[in-house]
Amino acid sequence: METPRDFKPPRYAAEELLDIMPMDHKGPVDMKEVVARIADDSDFLEFGANYGRATVCGHVTLEGWPLGIATNNGPIDCGASFGAGNYGMCGRGF
Repeated sequence: METPRDFKPPRYAAEELLDIMPMDHKGPVDMKEVVARIADDSDFLEFGANYGRATVCGHVTLEGWPLGIATNNGPIDCGASFGAGNYGMCGRGF
């Protein structure tokens, strides 16, 4: 069994997700704001910012465990599809 890992809790309260997520599930969401409320110490190492305006890819830790995140803030464009194809890079930074 894996031993517990040290981690800092997010700097923002998880309850704030209730204000970030729209009541209308089709409404826009700033996924970086979501990540800031779940990632350890609200730390997000973004990569691939040139994959498209709506694409959000990066590395976080979640309760000490390394995790790659690939999400989007809106419609996926050509750059975003390229980013999704490189999703495997998420596991290489840790």
